[in-house]
Amino acid sequence: MAAFSILFFVIWLFKAQNFETSSSNDVANDYSYGKAIKDPFVWKFALGFGAFLFLYVMTLTSLPPTLAEAYPAFRPGAMICAVSGGGIVGTLLMLKIKIERKRRPILLALGSAVIVTVALALCFIKSAPSIAYILLFISGILLFTQYPIYLNIPHELPNMNPQKSTLLFGVIWALTYGFYTILNVIWSMVLGVGGLLSANIFYIIVSMIYLVAIILLPETYHKK
Repeated sequence: MAAFSILFFVIWLFKAQNFETSSSNDVANDYSYGKAIKDPFVWKFALGFGAFLFLYVMTLTSLPPTLAEAYPAFRPGAMICAVSGGGIVGTLLMLKIKIERKRRPILLALGSAVIVTVALALCFIKSAPSIAYILLFISGILLFTQYPIYLNIPHELPNMNPQKSTLLFGVIWALTYGFYTILNVIWSMVLGVGGLLSANIFYIIVSMIYLVAIILLPETYHKK
């Protein structure tokens, strides 16, 4: 994977072209890391994105072995395959679907659905693992149908151009993974002190920060 990343990066260096995502003006061209770090949008978006990653990445990393230790009948590999397999289906769906409507209602609906689906899956893991795997597969689809919509919001902001989007995402990615790491550490502490049930409750409640962020973000879709 690392070799392929290097290969495609080299190809990109020679083949990539500059592009305008919206419009270009002096305000956008004067954008800097200092302005990005002070931009309220960046913090709202990164906090929501951190909660989204916490919801998603935990299903592929910390949760499977933790759940398997508590429930011997549960197969962590099946959970990972279910979520990632659903993610592939969701990605393929979004390659075919063009969203021409307001972003926030869609994200709120899909975000709420995936949180409920994951919560139900956690409830069925002990009594009916097969149902949990199906729900996790559905959660993977829901996760990746909203992922490109959410991630494209900064590109749809007014006066966006390549320079501004590059600086914007440089700060966003740094903050996002910082938030995700903090949430992961706190989850581990809750697990150690309060046990699996407390950790699962914390996991679901904190994931709802993503929904709060969506409400606070601006609506970027405008009918042409």
